[in-house]
Order: sequence, then C-alpha cells, then structure tokens
Amino acid sequence: MNSLEKSYVKALIGRAVVYDLIGNIKDALEDINTALFFARENQNIEWEADSLLRLSDLYIDLSEYNEAQYAVKTALKIYKNLKDRKGEALLLAARVKGAKCLKIADREVDMLYRKAVRLFKLLRSPYKLAKTYYYYGTFLLSRGAKHYDQATYYLDKARKIFGDVGAKFWVNMVDRLETRKARER
Repeated sequence: MNSLEKSYVKALIGRAVVYDLIGNIKDALEDINTALFFARENQNIEWEADSLLRLSDLYIDLSEYNEAQYAVKTALKIYKNLKDRKGEALLLAARVKGAKCLKIADREVDMLYRKAVRLFKLLRSPYKLAKTYYYYGTFLLSRGAKHYDQATYYLDKARKIFGDVGAKFWVNMVDRLETRKARER
C-alpha cells in the first residue's frame, strides 16, 4: 500500500469517527467498510485490524453484539500476529473495551487493563492510555452500583488526560457518562 492509499484509508477511518461522533452511523459504517475493503485488497493487516476495531465500536453502538463480537475477535487475531508492543497494547485495550461483548471474566479484564496501561505508559501514548482508562471505567460501571466509586476514579483519570491532550469530545463523553450514571444511582 503506497502512501496515498494509506492516507485514503486513514481519512476514511477518521471521517467515520467524525460521523459516529455526530450520530451519523450509516455514513460511518459505509466509510469503515470501505476502509476495511481497501485494507484487505492491499493486504495491510494493521489497517484491517484498525478498521475492524472501529467497526466493532459502531456495532456495539447499534447493539448488534454478534457482529461486534466477530469484528473484535478478528481484530484481536490480527493484533496478536503483529507481535509488537503497539499491537499488544491495542489488543489488550480492545479486549477491555469489548469485555462484555466477548464475555471475558471480570478478573481477566482487570489483568488486561493493567497490562494495557503499563504498555501505553511505556509507549508514551497518553491518548490511548486515556481511552483505556475510559474503557475500564465503563466496564466497572457495567459491573453494577457497588463499583461506581472505582469507575469514577478511572473516568476522572481519563477525563484529565483527554483534557491535557485536547480531546474535548472525549472529555464530554466522560462527563455525559458520569452524569447519566449519577442520575441512575
């Protein structure tokens, strides 16, 4: 895949993220599926895994858990084969994010979370670290009310880092999630 093709796939994925952020799931799915097709056509497994991971996000948003599970599992297989720290960290974070969908035991999620955090710190990747805190916080919230304080701790860590790196959308996501959960308490 040449640099122009890589830029095109990256732009498709980026535009899909924007569509998802504004609630335009139809166009987000179209762009991610185009990126996935293009990555497969060019045998670029890293872009394929990235596209699949984004696709799983959209399926989770649509409550299409079978499709989400398939996309996450396929991405996980690819990330495992990359055998580098970035791939390992992304794999761990993807498993934390998709824990409920993948039916991963709570203790294993805790372990995956700790490993992902360690690697993202080592890789000096604050944005991915913040997303891992966010995923873990949402996972803890899914465990029930008795985990609310612990979840809030990790969501606050995510919010701070998102704020530090200028990811305003994610700061708002954390705020909305915490507001919604506070009302449910």
